[in-house]
Amino acid sequence: MEFNTTKADLELLRKMSNMSGGGGDMIYSTPRMELRYSGSTVTLSPVGTNQEYAWDLYLKHVSPVDVEGSLDGAKMVRLVEKSISRIDPSYEPIADDLAEIENDPERYLRVARALHKKIKKLFFSLAGRKLVIDGSLFNNKLDNAERHTLKIFENIFDHYVAAEQFDSAMKTIKLMSISYQASKSSVKLAELFLNESRFDEMFIALGQIKFVKQLEESLKNITRKLEECMEAEELYHSIRAMENEKVAELVVSELVAHALETDDFSQAKLIIRNAGGESTSEKAWLFLAEQLMEKRMYDQALEVIPNISNTWKMNDKYEEIIKVFERKGEISKVLTTIPYIDSSWKRNDQYEKLVKMYLGSRNIDEALKMISLIESSWKRNDHYLSVIKKLVRKGDKVKANNVALLIESSYKQKDAYKMIATGRI
Repeated sequence: MEFNTTKADLELLRKMSNMSGGGGDMIYSTPRMELRYSGSTVTLSPVGTNQEYAWDLYLKHVSPVDVEGSLDGAKMVRLVEKSISRIDPSYEPIADDLAEIENDPERYLRVARALHKKIKKLFFSLAGRKLVIDGSLFNNKLDNAERHTLKIFENIFDHYVAAEQFDSAMKTIKLMSISYQASKSSVKLAELFLNESRFDEMFIALGQIKFVKQLEESLKNITRKLEECMEAEELYHSIRAMENEKVAELVVSELVAHALETDDFSQAKLIIRNAGGESTSEKAWLFLAEQLMEKRMYDQALEVIPNISNTWKMNDKYEEIIKVFERKGEISKVLTTIPYIDSSWKRNDQYEKLVKMYLGSRNIDEALKMISLIESSWKRNDHYLSVIKKLVRKGDKVKANNVALLIESSYKQKDAYKMIATGRI
């Protein structure tokens, strides 16, 4: 569904996004639309021809604050329905008698699911089914609209948790779609299982978490507690068995970080080898290398970097360490590190930097040693010619002739001898 947006329409939408819910009536209008904002009541006319704008208004201004503050399940559901009907006048309210809904979690859940489906259906009709609704796009585009029903699911979840009906609580989480609320509830359930030492169920709950970054601190706290109350071998086995790689990566990284707090490098490596799966280990080795470099433990970092299977990332870490050694003037360490780079042109680039450094300091002999390490004959030849030019300028024809003998191209060798004989660069 597409609309031709006028300049006046865009200005109205801009005003929408800046509005607050203060007292009094506010009316904004364009030739095509009228927006009326009175207390907590918002209307947009004509809705029928401007559904896309109405949807934008719903996402921005029909806030779930009233819903989240309500302890009355029936009122909560009716508030959601009122919000929907502002956009879609044809919406038919749920017929159930909701007076005692919060005392009957199963019926409450049934109503919430029905409401959830209605919001999805409304969204799809307005979006014209043009959006791909899965993964992050699902959350970015639909989560704002779902917050009303997700809050209802959260209330049901809390009811089951309070009644210690954890299986029912887990089923409720699965009905929340891929949402922050579902992940937050999974963390809460995982913490409850952890407190009761129900580790198998706790790892199942952790496996449901999708919003890992947003819940990072909670997951780190769980990891620290796990370390205290589980045997290491059992903990590593459980992490390795996790199908949720993002959560597993965070847990392993936190265990590694904890080991490094006491500079226990051996323990950090042991954790990755025993707890990391294929993907988890990749991220964990990279994390360990970065942590060691932050601590300036460069020799230990060099031990870890070969475990990084991503060649580009591995080379990047070698190059970072080489820069540190160069700044410290530890050229011998630079030379022992360069061969580990898994790219001939990147190795050559490092040797060429050393050639320029030595030529800049007029150390011809060291520059020649660096040139000999370059793995490209035409690059070696070019650098030999550069050295010969410097020697000719100095009038050192004997050494220039010796360097010319190192050139592996007869054509370039002739150029070198001509330069030496004539003294012209």
